[in-house]
Formats: sequence, structure tokens, C-alpha cells
Amino acid sequence: MPFYLLMRPDRSQRNSFSELFATVARSRQALTDDDAGWLGRLRVAEGGAACQSDCAMTGPNHDEVGDDDLDPWAPGGAMAHAPQSQRPDTEFKFRSIDAAAPPASGRSRAEANDLAPSGLGPTPTDAGGHRGRWLAGSALVMALAVGAVLVTADNDNGETQDTSGTSEQRSPSTDAADNLPAVTAPRSTPPPLLADVPAAESQVGGPAERLVLAAAPREFIVDLAPELATINPTEVVALGVSGLYEISLPSGRVRVTDIGFSTERAQAVANDQVAIVWPTPESRAQAIGIDGTVAVPEPAVDAVSWSPATNQMYLWTEQDNGAVATELSVRDLELRWQAAGWIDPTDGASPLIDLDGALLRQDTGGVYRVNSASTDLLTTGDVVSTGANHLLLRECDATRSCELLTVDRNGEQRAWPVDLPPDVRPQLVGGLSPGGDALLFNRQRIAADVASDLGVLELTDGTSRSLRAPPGQELTAAWDTNGTGVVIADSELIYIDRFTGTATIVAAGLPTLRSVSTRRPAATPVCEILAISQPRFALMAAGGDTNTASPPASAVLNRLVAVLPAGLVGPAAPLINFVTGFVSPEVADSQTVANWPADVQAGLDALNSYAATECPLIVR
Repeated sequence: MPFYLLMRPDRSQRNSFSELFATVARSRQALTDDDAGWLGRLRVAEGGAACQSDCAMTGPNHDEVGDDDLDPWAPGGAMAHAPQSQRPDTEFKFRSIDAAAPPASGRSRAEANDLAPSGLGPTPTDAGGHRGRWLAGSALVMALAVGAVLVTADNDNGETQDTSGTSEQRSPSTDAADNLPAVTAPRSTPPPLLADVPAAESQVGGPAERLVLAAAPREFIVDLAPELATINPTEVVALGVSGLYEISLPSGRVRVTDIGFSTERAQAVANDQVAIVWPTPESRAQAIGIDGTVAVPEPAVDAVSWSPATNQMYLWTEQDNGAVATELSVRDLELRWQAAGWIDPTDGASPLIDLDGALLRQDTGGVYRVNSASTDLLTTGDVVSTGANHLLLRECDATRSCELLTVDRNGEQRAWPVDLPPDVRPQLVGGLSPGGDALLFNRQRIAADVASDLGVLELTDGTSRSLRAPPGQELTAAWDTNGTGVVIADSELIYIDRFTGTATIVAAGLPTLRSVSTRRPAATPVCEILAISQPRFALMAAGGDTNTASPPASAVLNRLVAVLPAGLVGPAAPLINFVTGFVSPEVADSQTVANWPADVQAGLDALNSYAATECPLIVR
């Protein structure tokens, strides 16, 4: 099965953490010197086979973005669209693939240039003096007519009126987020991102080009609302205009992966290892792994089955005889997929997955767990919702007395003294809290054109409360990792406390997001911030006496102080104070790491040592 896969550099080729950072730094520095920056290896394989030789492509480098340091090569920067030269010895090696990938919707840049008028049209042919006189007379009449129109269009002041750009002035509509509690304004709001400002030519042509673009995500820091300082570590995954946002709480680290096409008609889901965005312009799915690996499986995708409980997903393709599936899984940070030949297409797509990745299928007699090896009866009732650690079932006895019960990964069941209220519709996927004791729902619509509000049902006593009034469309919420609240995207990214109903805007500097999922962060807060700061320090060190690279943004270093373990605060303090207060292009030799005082360099070494041992995913 053909597919595209872009992989991060093989760490086995690096002898140490410092050398790895230095290699990354040198590549980034080379890019700023109008050289080719190698961002990864593009592998093209068929039938799941590995590429015969390393396949490489170049793309722009995007460092962290903040008030103190804006990379001109980053999308949105001054050099974002500057042409880049290729080294003479650069060679692209690809295996044969289906060359005719369906073209992306909309015209490409080349097509747009081809369609642009190149002149004023063909020169008329003079067929003789008689015809020439008629043409000249016609031109004179037309000129007089145009002049008359311009005169009659003049206003009383003698100025020509232009009504082409007039529009009715409307008062701004009241947004639901206006009624939310005020939050602390961010100390450092990130500059506008390319993913937030849709351009007329924002779409990249094909899967290979989009994978190269996605291989260099941008990372920066935003200030979170103070109320979220003690939130259980949770990563929010959501779609922006043309990018996938990964927002880690409470560190405030934001990673934006530009997927190369408008997400207006797309949606995204995520588990602990991978996020899926679909459909792409070729009607496929684009996968983004937590280690930076990106891929576009070959089959067309019409639906995706997923669960917060497992790293298994199913990509469904509708056919005349039903639906065929592609299994997608992650093992040792490696994305793998294969055709699920054991699934009968006539059964159609199944939206639910068991806690271990088996399909859940409703049929006569109840719901069955179906995998490649066996089929087992799960319940004689229904599956109401799935969660990170449980399934919620509803079963009835012979007298139609029904109850709700949860089943965990060990098969142990717990009955709850409640049934579903008649006016609620449970959130089918991810609606059950991590503790298995609360259920997200939307109330039944009161009219076809009126969205229902979002609520939570407490299984312990059957009480329910509304969390959010209808914003014009129904909301899908995602639990934080310990079930104390939910995250929704309703013009702003909002966190709602499950017990008090208090709504808090996560960060004022974020763009409009949608299609929200949550997961456990792949790294601790300190490792997330070190993943931004240490490559920048390595870039400075690699520049030696002629270094011109700037240090990490002050916002990054200030956040690092807030999340460092107690044992690192002392050694890192001289480094952070020195860099934020002294290092600057205006101070001669201050950007040369070798010139820094011994205690400052010792602090840098301490951070590098901690990252090498505690942060395995620090380099993406």
C-alpha cells in the first residue's frame, strides 16, 4: 500500500545529547545563511516496505516565536516567502510512487500565473480603409459615451462616486465568550501565525510538499489564566485555520504544525500518540505523531474510529459493497498501518473501539468485541459512551428495568443507581470521564434549528447540570486528564470546571480553534520548555566567536524558572538572569557562549544534562 512518511533524524546516529543539539543547530544556522536545512528524511514506500535509500527534502526552519525573538524565516516573518537556494550537491532521491496524486483543490501558483493576462489581447487586423474608418468612428462614439457616464456619475463636489466598496455597517454581535470571567492578559502574546491568517495561496500542492512543511512545527509560550496553574497536566489538540495546535497545560507551550491546506471542512482527533486530520485535499488523512513524525496514508478516508483509551485507530473508506478499513497504530513511536482484511465490508464502518483497540459492533443480541482473532459478546445492552479508562454500558432486565454500569480494562463492572434521563444524548466517543463517574451529553433539541446545550451527568447520584449554553452549534467537549473539568472551543478555547461550572478562557493570545481533543502530555512541563530553549542555546554555541543567533525569548526563560525542579533552580538562575539581563546584539561579544562566566556556563550544562536524561522527546 503506497504511503508517504516523513521521519525525524535517527537518534542512533548521534553519540550524545550535546552533539545532537549541535547538529540541529548547525542545520538551522545553515538555513539562515541561504543554505539548505535538512529537516528530516522523506521516505516513500509501497506495501509497508522501507525506502531503499534515505530520501531527503528541505524546508524552512521555524524556531520558537515570542516578543523577544521573531525568526524571519518562520511563517509570518519577513523572509517567509523569500526564495531559497539549493546546494549544488543536494540530490533528491525518491522511489517510484503514484505520480498522479489527485490535484489539490483550487489553482496552484503556477496555474494562477498561467491564467493571468499576459497582454492587452490580439492586435486587430486592418481589413481595408473602409473598415478602418468605421472602426475609428466607433471608437470615437465609445469614448464620448464613457465620458458622459463619468460626468453623470460625479457628485456635487466634482468627485467621482465609487460604490463598489460600500457595505452596510453592522453592530458587532454579542459573543457568548463576552459573558465569561475576565482572565489575566498574556504577558507575551505571540505574533500572528501563517496558520491563523488564511492567504489566497495558502495551500501546498501535494502530500510530499505538505509533509516537508509539517516537519518544522513552531513552538512558543502563551500566558495561561491563573486559574489553570494547578490543572492536571493535559495537552489540548485542536484545529486552527490551516494548522494543528497542541497546547500543553499548565506549561503554556504551544506547538503549531502547518498542515498545508485549509481546515474549514476538516476535523481532527487525537490519542496519546498521534493526531489525525481529515480529509486532506486528496480525501486522505494526515497523521502527526508526538515525536514529530508526519505521514499521509494512501487510502481515501471517509470516517475515523478512535478512542482516548487506545492508540489504535481505524480509517474507513466507503465502497459500493460497504466500507473497508485501514488499521493505524503506534509502536515505539513508529506509525504503522495496514489493510484490515479481516473486516467484512458489508458490516460497514463501526464508530466505537474497545479499550484494547477491538471494534465494537451492534448486532442481534447485543454489542460484540471484534478483532482479527476472535469475536466476543460484550453486553446484551448498549454501549452508551467510551472513556480513557472505562466503557459505559446500559443493560435492561426481563421487566425492562434498566441501569448504567461501567467496565474497566480488567473487565470489572460497577453498577450505578441511575438511568439515562430521557432528554439527553450522550457524547458517544470520549464522553465518559477518566474516573468513569461522569458523562458528557447534549440535551435533546427543542427545535431543528436550535442547538442544544452541553451538560454533565453525575453517575453517583443522577444529578445533571448545564456547562455551556448553545453557541449556535452543538459542542463536543474533551475531559482533562483527571476529570475535574472539560475543554471546549467556542470562539475561545475555554476550560469549564465540572463541579462549579466556572468557565475560564485558557489563553487570550490563541486564535479561534475547533475540533478539540485532549490527551496526556508526552513530556513534563520542564521538558516541554527545554525543548524550546536548549536548541536555541545549541545554535548559539555552534556559532562560536562569530555567532549572531539570539538567545531564547525572555518569555520562554521566565516560564522555565516557574516549572524547573527545585534542584535545578539554583544552578539555572545565573544563566537565566545573565541571558535575560545582559545578552543582546547591542552588547559586544555577549552572544558568544564561550565568553560567558563560569557559573552561567555551569547552569547551561546542568540544563543540558537534565534534558539528556529526563527528556527523551526533547528534539522533534
